[in-house]
Amino acid sequence: MGSGQPPVATRTCTNCGASGAKAYCPDCGQHVVNGRITAGSILSEFFSWVFNVDRGLWLTLRDLLVRPARVVGEYWAGRRGIYLGPVRFLLVVVLLVSLHELLFPDEFLGVLHTTDGEVKLMVQFLFGLLMPLAALVLLLRYGWRKRTYWEHLVTTIYFMGLLLIVSMLIIDPMALLLDLEDGAPPWVFTGFLGAHFVLYPPLYGRAGWRQRLLDGLVLTVIFLALSLGCLLLLATLSPDLEVAM
Repeated sequence: MGSGQPPVATRTCTNCGASGAKAYCPDCGQHVVNGRITAGSILSEFFSWVFNVDRGLWLTLRDLLVRPARVVGEYWAGRRGIYLGPVRFLLVVVLLVSLHELLFPDEFLGVLHTTDGEVKLMVQFLFGLLMPLAALVLLLRYGWRKRTYWEHLVTTIYFMGLLLIVSMLIIDPMALLLDLEDGAPPWVFTGFLGAHFVLYPPLYGRAGWRQRLLDGLVLTVIFLALSLGCLLLLATLSPDLEVAM
């Protein structure tokens, strides 16, 4: 075999030398790599690490939509082999936001319009500020459950990451198709918030529907108040910003 030929594919782990490996080495757990390094293999490795297609991107998105308490609860319990962790999920959201910026450069979440790049960065910064603020609200609301602030932050990362994804992939495109110049109506976001917040109280031991509806209403009002406060602060700091209500 000439020297220019690619090496014959084997199932020997290139990391520890163990034989009999399939997709992953049974001894060290590394993904088995065979063949030469190419641009395709580098991109494949990058997207595999980011999106974790083998172990949960689509499952994470599906369960965050229909049973988010399970996703957060699994992470709290240390069972982290099924769903994307909050840090990796947040990285996926950041990548999607970057793609959204390329496709819709004058919009952010369908309600904010500006051509000032500095203002858009400030909008995104303030939206990111909602994560730790919302975690603080959960800590105060459910402090008796003896969860740490950081555990509540995991909840808000998942929730707000999903809110961004739903907005970018569903709400904004629908507003574009329906030719809504001011973006999606505020009640669309409010309805999503209210419906989704009802799914989280079981995480804190409040499984009854009356408790869930009450908690969902309280959390929705608080979240909207925080959002409005951030928007008013942004409007004060940046007069060039137009907020479509």
